[in-house]
Parts: sequence; C-alpha cells; structure tokens
Amino acid sequence: LGDETVRRRYLDMFSAAGVAPDRLELLPPSSHAEYMAAYQKVDIALDPFPFSGGVTTCEALWMGVPVITWPGETFASRHTFSHLSNIGLTETIAHDLTDYVDRAESLATDLPRLAALRASLRERVASSPLCDGKRFSDDLIGILRKIWHKWAAGPADWPKSQEDSSR
Repeated sequence: LGDETVRRRYLDMFSAAGVAPDRLELLPPSSHAEYMAAYQKVDIALDPFPFSGGVTTCEALWMGVPVITWPGETFASRHTFSHLSNIGLTETIAHDLTDYVDRAESLATDLPRLAALRASLRERVASSPLCDGKRFSDDLIGILRKIWHKWAAGPADWPKSQEDSSR
C-alpha cells in the first residue's frame, strides 16, 4: 500500500486479530499488468463481505485463483456467487461464516485438489456464460424486442407508471 497511514491501519487490524505482520504482503499501487501478474503469488482469494467482488473475482478466476465467497441477501453481496455459479464452481460458495472458513481451510490444505482446480479455472471461465458475448447480446436483444413490442402495442398493454414517465 502506498499510504503509510493506511498500511499501518491494516497491519494493526490484522495484528489485533492475531495475524503477525510478517505473514502479510501489502503491495503498493501498480499497473493492471503488474496487478494481474501478482495473482501468481495467490493460492486462494477470499471474497470480502458484505460487499462482494465483481471484476476482481472474474480476474482472479481468469488467473487461476479460486474464490471463496459467502453471499448475503443484497445485490452487492452476490456478485461472486453469480460468477461462481456461472462457471459451475459452487463448491467455493459458503452458507455461513463457519462454512466460509471451513471451505477456505479445506481447499488450502488439499494441495492436489487446489492444483487441479487452479489448472482448470481459465478454461471453465472461457467456456462459461461469463465469456459468451453472443449469448448475452442475443438475450439482451430479445428482451429489448419484447419491451418494444409491448410499448408499440399501445398504452393498454404498457404499465401506467412507464407510460407516465415517458411524458
């Protein structure tokens, strides 16, 4: 981390939780290429809560780093859940805090399983709906056509609130 005050705050928080500072590597700001290369040093990513990762989750998975998540009830807490579900990696989706820790510990201590998972992640992402731009655009066009047809059919078929908001 570039700001020493922020760096110290993180070290103090982890220290208060029993994590020795020498077990942490806090990196300074970097270019996107350097950031992606840093994933080579990461075995497992722990999705934060209550606000889940979005692009960072996709980047971790693309770089072969499995992500453990504990989705909540809000939209902001379920991004990683959606990404993992779309690539078929539901084994890293926890049901509660204890399960979150258990899943992370289980994967971290099963090195053959971790290695196999890491080796498969890029292909899983590439062949999933996350990277299927044609499917996404076809679905979006279909939805927009339905909306257009409903609107073109006239006010009787169009919800009153949307009719009013277009004036």
